Amino acid sequence: MIDTDFAIYKRISFLSGIAALIIGIAVILGWLAKIPILICLNTAWEGMKFNSALGFVLEGAGILFLLGCDQPAPKSSFYRWAVRTCAMALFLIGGMTAIEYMFGINLHIDELFVQQKSSVVGVAAEGRMSPLTAFMQINYGIAIWVLSNTREKVWAITIAQCFAFIGGVLGLLALIGYLLHAEELYALGHTTAIAVHTAFGFMIVSIGLLFLQPQLALMRTFASPTKTGQILRNFVPLAIGAPILLGWLRLKGQQIGLYNFETGLALMVTFCIVALETGIFWITRKFQAVELVLSQREEQLQEQAQLLNLTHDAIMVRQLDGKIVFWNSGAEKMYGYLQSEAMGKLAHELLKTKFPIRLEDIKSIALETGRWEGELIHHAKNEAPVIVASRWSVKKNEDGGPVAILEINNDISAVKEAEQQVSDFYSTVSHELRTPLTSMKGVFSLLAGGRVGELSERATSLVNMGRGETERLIRLINDILDIQKLEAGRLELNLENIEPKQLVEQTIAAVTGFAEQYQVQLIAEIGDNQLIRGDTDRLMQILTNLISNAIKFSDAGQAVTVITSANGKAIRFSVVDRGPGIDARNVPKLFRMFQQVGSANESKGGTGLGLAICKSLAEQHGGSVGIDTELGKGSTFWFEIPCA
Repeated sequence: MIDTDFAIYKRISFLSGIAALIIGIAVILGWLAKIPILICLNTAWEGMKFNSALGFVLEGAGILFLLGCDQPAPKSSFYRWAVRTCAMALFLIGGMTAIEYMFGINLHIDELFVQQKSSVVGVAAEGRMSPLTAFMQINYGIAIWVLSNTREKVWAITIAQCFAFIGGVLGLLALIGYLLHAEELYALGHTTAIAVHTAFGFMIVSIGLLFLQPQLALMRTFASPTKTGQILRNFVPLAIGAPILLGWLRLKGQQIGLYNFETGLALMVTFCIVALETGIFWITRKFQAVELVLSQREEQLQEQAQLLNLTHDAIMVRQLDGKIVFWNSGAEKMYGYLQSEAMGKLAHELLKTKFPIRLEDIKSIALETGRWEGELIHHAKNEAPVIVASRWSVKKNEDGGPVAILEINNDISAVKEAEQQVSDFYSTVSHELRTPLTSMKGVFSLLAGGRVGELSERATSLVNMGRGETERLIRLINDILDIQKLEAGRLELNLENIEPKQLVEQTIAAVTGFAEQYQVQLIAEIGDNQLIRGDTDRLMQILTNLISNAIKFSDAGQAVTVITSANGKAIRFSVVDRGPGIDARNVPKLFRMFQQVGSANESKGGTGLGLAICKSLAEQHGGSVGIDTELGKGSTFWFEIPCA
């Protein structure tokens, strides 16, 4: 298996660049030091010209500099500048040589460094590189320049890889010409021929350029870590090597007299057919194994799809552009669109989706975190709105890139309708009950104040009882409305910087009359007065509730103490009483709704919602509540609010 990060191909590209540099430098040293073996490998063959060797130095350096462009700035800027310099020099050398051949002129660019003569007698323009070599320098110069400017563009990489592929083919053709003594394959007429190590260098440079970006364009399938890529990589050496070997064997057999030209050609064709058929048979066997695996996976996917069809939730799979590629039966039932109607359509257009925020923002969150959850409003085929709880999960490929989005939608229209009914009920309670109860309280107050005459002792008792029950009902309704707002997240806080001392003093002043009824003394101990951030009215509501409870559970003559102290980055408000305390078994029930836990099993009345409201209000401020108590030794209720 090939590394999914294509590191092995980067190493091959690096080694190719080094090899091209070595070839070019070796030939240049051969010219400068007059070492013939470095210039020409065989006296009967053409040697590599100085400018050709210089081209290989520039091509090898260009490949290495292209690899360096992956470095972070500012290093990448230097490497990019160096690459473009190499590409421009290649283009100029090759271009000027091509002009010499095209117009029959001598620009003397072949004599800039050394005086050169062709090692083969009778060629035109002695010392000048082959026109094919000049063409290849232009070819490689363009490829390197394109890669230096737009390395992330697929079209640019495709152009560069096409140019590199052409160079590799010409180099291979020249080598085959030398191997089979076919001079026409490495020399054009009476011009300078391509040297053997020049042809070999072409192939090396082509490999280096092709493997710079193997995951894209022409090399994508070859470098793929899939089974197809493995098969292709295994078959390419056979496809290249077998014909070359058979052609060489045919030529050698003909030269030593084993058979004539026609017989040798027939044998070569026959063996090529056999080799090709063997390769095809081997590829077929490999693809059969792949097809078997794919068939098994397809069966597994079909089974999974059948399981997904059993759920009542709507499940769809969308491409990143929003096109639907999977649509289960739950989606058919929920929206009324058949699978054939939904496939290939844009989901948000088909369902006329209303998003809580912009679709682009939701996609961004999903791609960044791998998931998104929220409520959406879809529309069924009959235009009926469908409110759904939607969950998105991003599917990724082996390289970790996003490829699709799985969306699961649960119809919560009925739940939303029920919530609306509950909200309507609360509204009814607020407007239809609280208003008359307030009027009743006023009537009872007037009766108790003697506005309609002196009442008997029995009548006074009944009026006071009615007023007390009316006040209890009003408190209950107010508490229920507060709880509903807190649970629905509709309770708005008017946040400001608050001084704890001022908050405590205002609250104590408000409940002093209540404390006097119970003959309980209120004491304030301000230990820390650092500013907190909160809603004054709501924090007073918490503190009033805790102080009122402490007063009710204190005996006459006792004191309730309100203490402020620092606790990390928060201020703790503690309400301490000397009452009977609370049984440890009842402590977990204290902050639940409609729970009344009397100290020493004695209830003092109330709605059973006060502490639950205190807990919700404190948490909405980013704080917390708690209690420290021991049966027979009193209780300390506390809440903490973060500092400003």
